[in-house]
Formats: sequence, C-alpha cells, structure tokens
Amino acid sequence: MNIEFIVELENSEESIGTSTKNYVPRIGETIWMLPYNWERKNEFGTRAFLVENVCHHISTELENYDSIVVYVSPIVAESE
Repeated sequence: MNIEFIVELENSEESIGTSTKNYVPRIGETIWMLPYNWERKNEFGTRAFLVENVCHHISTELENYDSIVVYVSPIVAESE
C-alpha cells in the first residue's frame, strides 16, 4: 500500500513525502517526517505534522492496488 502525505498550502496542495508502511495514521495524530535532518524542515519550520484528513483510494481497474492520501498541516510553535 502506498501512502502519500500532502500539506495544504494557501492556494494549492503539495506532496511532502511517501511511505510504504502498513500503518495508516488517523485524523488528529501527529506524524514526524524522517530522517531527523529532513531536507524540507527549514521550509516548513518543523518535521511534525498534524493529520487533518485521510483518504483511501481503491482502484477497480488494477488488481490488488490501493493507495492512501494523508492531508496534514505543519505543527509549529507560536511566537510571542
């Protein structure tokens, strides 16, 4: 099963990573992008993302193929 992580931006959506693990995160869970020095950490200000929505797509045309799309938002500390 392919899992793709999408972050929703102001006017678009952008894929920030994929995984082939069997575990699918749930809405409200926090996921961490790995490795620790994830190349896009500076762009988003964090490696931690909150799961906003999970979509399961099942293909009727391809045998034994399905995919998961996980919509996330960055978790960043608020500045005072």
